[in-house]
Amino acid sequence: MGSSGITLNQPPRITAKITALDDDTHNFTTDWYYVAMAHWSATDPEGETVTVGIDADRDGVVDLSLNTAEGFSIVEIDWNGSMQVERLELEGERFLHLYRIFDVIAEDASGVKSTISVISPAMQNQFLRDLYDGDDVNDNWFSELFFDVPQADIDWINAAP
Repeated sequence: MGSSGITLNQPPRITAKITALDDDTHNFTTDWYYVAMAHWSATDPEGETVTVGIDADRDGVVDLSLNTAEGFSIVEIDWNGSMQVERLELEGERFLHLYRIFDVIAEDASGVKSTISVISPAMQNQFLRDLYDGDDVNDNWFSELFFDVPQADIDWINAAP
């Protein structure tokens, strides 16, 4: 049985990294942004032109187009929409682990797409971290910075173990 000679268009191959920059670069107005350094590379096996973008809220639509198929850039991404919250219990203490997930989407000239997910810290600041305990969560600064943390997670960390 021989090959039919038909070749299928392969999706682009992507690698990407999105690393938070110091969030003190914000002016903390009502339009908050996650400021990060993005590095990416998208190549097409057939050599077609590739466009690349970041889907900040993971709805399948590019929210921020990147200017080349391969490169790096400082990017500003909407503050809300990408935050992930996980509950963690260690030695009887409860913590919330906050981080972000962004999708990077590449599309070749024929319209074939590929997507990868990139995990990044919740924010970057010399005084803050990604694990927060009940004392942190009940401080005013926490709700001001992370206003999209679900109430169920706040209730969980405040409940006695």
